[in-house]
Amino acid sequence: LNNPYIKTLKSSLHREGREHYFSQFQTLHKEKESTQLSNKKIRGKQVPSIQKSLWLVLVFLSFLFISSKIFAENTEPDYSMESDEVLVFLYVKNLGTCEIPVAIRGQDAYLPVVDVFNFLKIRSIPGNGFDVISGFFIDQKNTYQIDRVNNFIIYQGKTYTLSPNDFIVTETNLYLKSKYLEQIFGLESKFNFRTLTISLKSELELPAIREMRLEQMHSNFDRLRGHMKADTNIARTYPLLHFGVADWYVNSNQQINGKSNARLNLGLGAIIAGGEFNSLLLYNANQPFLEKQQYYLWRYANNENKIVRQVLAGKIATQSVSSVFNPVIGLQITNARTINRKSFGSYTLSNYTKPNWTVELYVNNILIDYVKADASGFFTFDVPLIYGSTDVTLRYYGPWGEELTSKQSFNIPFNFLPPKELEYKVSSGVIEDGKNSLLGQARINYGLTRFITIGGGLEYNSSISTTKRFSFFNTSVRLASNMLFSGEFVDGVRYKGLLSYHLPSDLQLELYYSKYNPGQQVIKLNYTEERRLMVSKPFKLLSMPGLSRFTLSQNLIQHPNSDLPPTKYTIPEFSLSSAIHGVSMNITTTAFIIDNINSSIFSDASISVTLRGGILFSPQIRFDYKLNKISIVKYSFEKRFKKYGVINASYQHNLINNLTLYQVGFRYDFSYARVGFTAFQSNNSTTLSEFASGSLIYQPQINYVDINVNTNVGRGGLIFLPFLDINNDGKKDANEPKVSGLNIMMSGGGIQKISKD
Repeated sequence: LNNPYIKTLKSSLHREGREHYFSQFQTLHKEKESTQLSNKKIRGKQVPSIQKSLWLVLVFLSFLFISSKIFAENTEPDYSMESDEVLVFLYVKNLGTCEIPVAIRGQDAYLPVVDVFNFLKIRSIPGNGFDVISGFFIDQKNTYQIDRVNNFIIYQGKTYTLSPNDFIVTETNLYLKSKYLEQIFGLESKFNFRTLTISLKSELELPAIREMRLEQMHSNFDRLRGHMKADTNIARTYPLLHFGVADWYVNSNQQINGKSNARLNLGLGAIIAGGEFNSLLLYNANQPFLEKQQYYLWRYANNENKIVRQVLAGKIATQSVSSVFNPVIGLQITNARTINRKSFGSYTLSNYTKPNWTVELYVNNILIDYVKADASGFFTFDVPLIYGSTDVTLRYYGPWGEELTSKQSFNIPFNFLPPKELEYKVSSGVIEDGKNSLLGQARINYGLTRFITIGGGLEYNSSISTTKRFSFFNTSVRLASNMLFSGEFVDGVRYKGLLSYHLPSDLQLELYYSKYNPGQQVIKLNYTEERRLMVSKPFKLLSMPGLSRFTLSQNLIQHPNSDLPPTKYTIPEFSLSSAIHGVSMNITTTAFIIDNINSSIFSDASISVTLRGGILFSPQIRFDYKLNKISIVKYSFEKRFKKYGVINASYQHNLINNLTLYQVGFRYDFSYARVGFTAFQSNNSTTLSEFASGSLIYQPQINYVDINVNTNVGRGGLIFLPFLDINNDGKKDANEPKVSGLNIMMSGGGIQKISKD
């Protein structure tokens, strides 16, 4: 390291780059080999003049050695304090790479604090001459101060004393020995001298990685807001007939010494006459095959047509005001776009499903977000508010391959339109109620201003015994940036209103009220008045984040032709949910009060924790305050094997009716199908259940068939066939080869690569 020639080579690393360094090193190495080879050739045949010269060189070197020893006693330089700056690549997983200077002293690497922190998006403020660097690490409470003059680092209230050799300062940087970045800040780094790269990782979520993750999560929100810009738009085609996908599900149940049953579900997805066609056929061995239980819908969409953009035929969703409990076969026409327009806010949706189920949120058939329900089954979403009609769909996925879909309960009550824009929807069909009742509705909404949308319509339902025709009016008003109001008036039926207020502290407040006309038969309800209050607020207790939610619902029932006062049902509910380090907890207290008389009150407490070996343990209890004892206990165990298999067992005992339920099951995902088995034991009854499911994708244009376990009906795909266009006519000819090595990036969905031509 002290050789002057080597020092010259190291300094040239900054002037001419790594290539020059390695070239000079190879030249030096070749000169050394050439000298050794020449010595071998003349060994034993030395000329006297050469011998004399060698003796003179040896005497001269001996003189230099002795004099250097004498000189070194007084002025020996400290080569350990010398350092060299080298440009290296800094690599952080899931973030990328950047080029930074690194100081090398001996075998230690010194990293530039400001450059590293800026790349990781960590706040750093250098002082004059880089004597002091201060800021905060990830959290504003975690302040730090790096003091080169006094040789210490203060972080999270602790002082770390360093030596002067742990710092290197230049005109443009302050370098810190890499081991202290790991010991103090948890930034573990590994320097590879051979490749001149530094790999850095941290157990904490660094700000730059968090920013990238949030950008990726909000990519679909950007699509909803209309921020996506493309330099080329490829128009879709409208084939006459194309079969695309099929989903299947088979389930069989056998009760020991009892009945057995079998079910078959078959979903089909295709293109017919240029429109998408989705169907779901249901067969039950113990029931007749009824058309009423089947689902099918054909939809033609063309967003370029301003008058009619969508035509739907089949089992349509009418969003009727009147109560319709049976499917409707009919036709629907609208000028609403299939794509979403600008979003300007969000609306909180929350509900319960089964514990640890995965819930997906779809807005207008676009996957927006997904969450996993907590130990009690509670989940919540922030649904973006979008201009125009919004269809919200929730899909629930259980550990045994179960799949449920909910649409009706999660309609966004706010419907806004851009200013001076009109949107209509006309629906007409036959209700499958056994009477062939007719249903028709015409609905119009108009954007009065950016903050006010008004609408109304007419509806006809021949199954109503009293009023078959009625009109309705609705409005959505944005009172403030975080306050929304929606109202609806149905002539002779009801009026209702909803006020939503979202405070900057993330406190969410909702007030709902509806009043029904006595004796109305349009909406099938046995109560005449509804009141609801909902308050939710995130909290943080002892570094444990959570969500608190309070709901108060009240229904009043009038007694017609009677002097009795109305009966009042009140249901207060308070829940606390939290999740930290893989442990989720929930406590929910519910009461049922009839006419101010407490009929029942109980609390459900549940927790999910991962034990050693990856076993998910979920105990649940219910405490009945009226009986002053625990009424239900349940223990569940779940073990996942890699990502393809799940084994499950549970025990539940009801102390009130002395009912005990045992369950054990297994599920395995093959590449082509998902299979599972479950056994139930309830007192003296034993039931066995088996299921299998899968999906098929067929693409004749590229002779492609794929069999997998995913649900594919209702989803679409794109085919990319890259080829070398030799004659530049935009078409693939027989002599034009396929181009390989290209990568496709998508903002959603999945990618499958086919290597064959």
